[in-house]
Amino acid sequence: MFQPVFNYRGYDVRTSDKEKIILPIADKLLVIQRNLEVEKEEFVQKIESLHSAFIRPVEGIYWP
Repeated sequence: MFQPVFNYRGYDVRTSDKEKIILPIADKLLVIQRNLEVEKEEFVQKIESLHSAFIRPVEGIYWP
């Protein structure tokens, strides 16, 4: 099972994380607004690159 991790400005974000992540940094807050569509596409492209005969499913992609 693959557990993708995406990096936003040096912070790792998992698919199970919320769409908006708020991190306290020193005396400020960093708000990470995830781009779920881009994450999904990057994940599928990465899987496709692992095997030259990979076939993208026609009907939907499972994404938690």
